[in-house]
Parts: sequence; C-alpha cells; structure tokens
Amino acid sequence: MFSAWVLLLVMQAALIRLKRRKWHRQLGFAGIALGASMPVVGVATAIQMAQFHSATGHPHAVSSLAVPFSDMLAFSTAFSLAIYWRRNPAFHARLMLLASCALTGAAFARFPEWLVPNRFSYVAVEMLVILVMSLDWRSTRRIHPVFGCGLPFLAAIHATAMWLFIDAPPAWVTIAHAILGTT
Repeated sequence: MFSAWVLLLVMQAALIRLKRRKWHRQLGFAGIALGASMPVVGVATAIQMAQFHSATGHPHAVSSLAVPFSDMLAFSTAFSLAIYWRRNPAFHARLMLLASCALTGAAFARFPEWLVPNRFSYVAVEMLVILVMSLDWRSTRRIHPVFGCGLPFLAAIHATAMWLFIDAPPAWVTIAHAILGTT
C-alpha cells in the first residue's frame, strides 16, 4: 500500500505537470480511498508486529508502538487537510507532499547507521521537509503556511513519539498494553 501511495503521488504530480487536471481529479478518488485506508492498515500492522515482538521478548515491543502510531497521526492529519483544501492547489499539493514525507520515517530507519544514526530517522524526515521547504522558498521567496505550521507539527509529534518509545512512561506502557491486549 505504501509503495502504491508513492507511485500515486508521482503519477498525480505528473498529471498536473502535463495539465491533465481532469485525470488528476479522477485518479484522486482512488487516492482518497488509498489514503483513507493506509492509517487503518498501518495501525493494524503496527499492533500485530508489536504483539509479535512482545511475544518474542523484544525489550521495546510495547513502547515502540508510539512510533508507527505517530507516523499514522502525522500522515492522517496532513492527508485530511489536503482533501479538505483540494480546491486550493497551493495548499493541497504541499499537504500531500507533507503527508508523504510523514511516511518516510520507517524508510530512513532502514538506512545504514553511518548515514542515518540509530534513532535519528525522524531527524531525517524533518531534514527532508526542510529540503522541500527550501526548494519551495527558492521558487516563491516565502515559506508557505503549510510548511510553517507542518514542520513544527511534525517535530512535536516526532519528539513525543521518541519520548514515549525511549522513556516508556508507565501511563503510555499501560495504554499500549491495553491496545495490544497484553499484560
């Protein structure tokens, strides 16, 4: 699903570039269905994997649930706002890009450690957003409100997820155990 999302993002951008707005809108309905199903599948997969890791004795199985949950929250928020502002191309495009960037944390976590050090995948995501912001600024000479609000939002979500994952506060562990159905 996540690969299909990236393919869809590239196709949609190409359709706009080729001035095929009608095709973009028609394919957009499939994008809405795919985007709406991704958090459901992402959360369900995260729960299944956490249950598996918990059963095999992984030390951070329960607290690590915060990471995929935060990714799905960030994606869902940007995606929902992009759908809401679909008639505003400047907001819509940037929000779809921000939603897609929010999904890259898992990919960055799989990079070699010399390139993305352990537990720095979210820093890489934020650097990606800063790169996109700088390219946008280069063409418009301003920081678009989507990025002005989106980057701090992402940073806050990421910081919270890493805190819950690393420090594993008892309240979060209790909640995660309840979600997982474990003790």
